[in-house]
Amino acid sequence: MRHKTIFGLTLSAVALLAVAPSTAADKIKIGFVSTLSGPASLNGKHLTDGFFLAVDELGGKIGGLPAEISRNDDQAKPDVAKQVAERLVTRDHVDIVTGIISTIRSSIPRRS
Repeated sequence: MRHKTIFGLTLSAVALLAVAPSTAADKIKIGFVSTLSGPASLNGKHLTDGFFLAVDELGGKIGGLPAEISRNDDQAKPDVAKQVAERLVTRDHVDIVTGIISTIRSSIPRRS
């Protein structure tokens, strides 16, 4: 049942992205951050599999734009998740950060 809930939430998030208005971009950049190592990696694997399955079902496009997805491991550590998310936003200039399981204690800077 938990797997169905995770898949449903992931599919809902992708569906929302699919209908969101897009700017004049040629692709959408997504930073996917999840727990891919350590004891909690099973949850992260299911979340990751569900997300990529949903994107695959959409033909690799979100909102009609090709999706460029970066897969990142937060190691089940909130401080690592925060660092990874900040790097994705500030250096890699992703449009969306998603998939986070471990809590990020402080805010991530927003792109302007």
